[in-house]
Amino acid sequence: MAGRQEKGLAVHLVSLGCAKNLVDSERLLGEAARALRARVCASPEEADLVMVNTCAFIAAAQEEAVAAIFELKSRMRPGARLAVLGCLPALHGGELARELPEADLVMPAGGYAAFPGRLRELFAGAPGDPDAAGGGGGPGAAAGAGAAPGTGSGAVRSAGGGSVAPGSPAPPSAARTPDAPFESWERAREGTPRFRSFLKIAEGCGRRCTYCLIPSIRGPLAPVPLDALVREAGSLSASGALELTLVAQDLTAWRDGGKDLGHLCRALSEIGGIRWIRPMYLHPEALGRSLVLELRDNPKVVPYLDVPFQHASPRILRAMGRGRTRPLEVVDMIRRAWPEAAVRTTLMTGFPGETEEDFRLLASFVEEARLDHIGFFKFSPEEGTPAARMGGAVSRGTAERRRRALSALQRRVSRELNRARVGSVAEILVEGPSEDAPEVACGRGAFQAPDADGLVYFDGEQPEAGSMVLARILKAGDYDLTAELVGSGRGDGGAGEARGSRGGGNRVKIGGAGRAGGAGKAGGPGKAGCPGRAGTGPGSGGPVPKGTGKDSAPAAARGRDASRTAGGAG
Repeated sequence: MAGRQEKGLAVHLVSLGCAKNLVDSERLLGEAARALRARVCASPEEADLVMVNTCAFIAAAQEEAVAAIFELKSRMRPGARLAVLGCLPALHGGELARELPEADLVMPAGGYAAFPGRLRELFAGAPGDPDAAGGGGGPGAAAGAGAAPGTGSGAVRSAGGGSVAPGSPAPPSAARTPDAPFESWERAREGTPRFRSFLKIAEGCGRRCTYCLIPSIRGPLAPVPLDALVREAGSLSASGALELTLVAQDLTAWRDGGKDLGHLCRALSEIGGIRWIRPMYLHPEALGRSLVLELRDNPKVVPYLDVPFQHASPRILRAMGRGRTRPLEVVDMIRRAWPEAAVRTTLMTGFPGETEEDFRLLASFVEEARLDHIGFFKFSPEEGTPAARMGGAVSRGTAERRRRALSALQRRVSRELNRARVGSVAEILVEGPSEDAPEVACGRGAFQAPDADGLVYFDGEQPEAGSMVLARILKAGDYDLTAELVGSGRGDGGAGEARGSRGGGNRVKIGGAGRAGGAGKAGGPGKAGCPGRAGTGPGSGGPVPKGTGKDSAPAAARGRDASRTAGGAG
């Protein structure tokens, strides 16, 4: 025990689901390290506290979360504490605490104010307790002194751009008041490379799509104030972030007084170190020409629009609660206003009542729209949603057959669009060594979102991770590209060559060898590297097979997590 007392407490976190959950996980990991003066560790075996930030958007995600909890519990040393956090407790409440006696702490998303105090209670008097006079009592005793499992509220999050270095304790007195809002908590950015970060601009959702549990889990829309976002983005930039990906359930709904998303992007573009700003999850019903033009005219906003259409049949869209948007008209508006912009979406098959005619309209949309990236997924009936009670159920087999047919159509479109890029020069943000061949570096153009789309692999000279370089596209596959260096990226802070280069999960390890989007845990230093491609179903759903080669379909194209890619708004 003496050795453990000298080293202090160690914490480990596993983040499941979407990028928004990852931001939460980073905040919670940072706060746990601060509250306990603990070090972040790379494996559950060495941790005194193991935290799981869960996803619950669909049944498959809930099953994945439960499986992860039991797996981690089996690897934990005797006496270590287990905290189950986030969406699963938010959805199931006290029932989850009763069903999971293995958990020492169960806290739902949206009630994190109690999180620091609950952690201190959990470890009161335990070896390594920063407030203990002389140790005393083992971890088992601390569990009795702490709160009972399943009470309180909170989740694992991290923001603000600060980091907790693995193996070192957090400062004894991080500069924040006890009542500081959750979005101001310091982030332990161990899950993503320093050169890129997600910026969560709102919590919850004000829409009521009939298949979606998000409002039930996360509550109504709650935008983060502009000044808080600018401070956080400035901190992320100071820690090395070149790319900010803006995430929320619906970015178009963000407001701060009379300021909208365009105002926010302008304010973020004033931050010197930020090179790329990438807004994700733009609800098609609220995406007007004026907003597209404003984003186009911002030199740091990349030419990339993520618009979750979800279907193309007017009848199905009405049943989904998606308004009266006509997807082809929205695509045409975007193409006229911003021809260089890459467009991605997510589409659902098997929604209740979907006929062969509805599917024909959906397939025609895929062929006619010729979007750069599409994530396909099957409808999942979730208890408590209106869609789960609708008649006209479509069999899982039919839904899967339709999903595969759409995927084949889009594979052909994607291949043709990629071939049109051959010979063009694009600015590439280098992610680092590829998963398939570590000696080969890979990265992303402005037309490729992190953890969602294809990648660019380098032939010949290999650039350094975190650098922005100019590269000439040499070869095109269905989803990925091969390129060679032609020089360094622009240093003027803008989106540079990226703006004109169109050319004609899941579990995340917060630290350790984890790569954003890949299988992992939470603990040691985040490594640069091309994102893992283990994908999930809609919202934050269940796993799909991982990519198996340089030209395998990215997870997004095979039915990836829609809340990561485009389904945040529904």
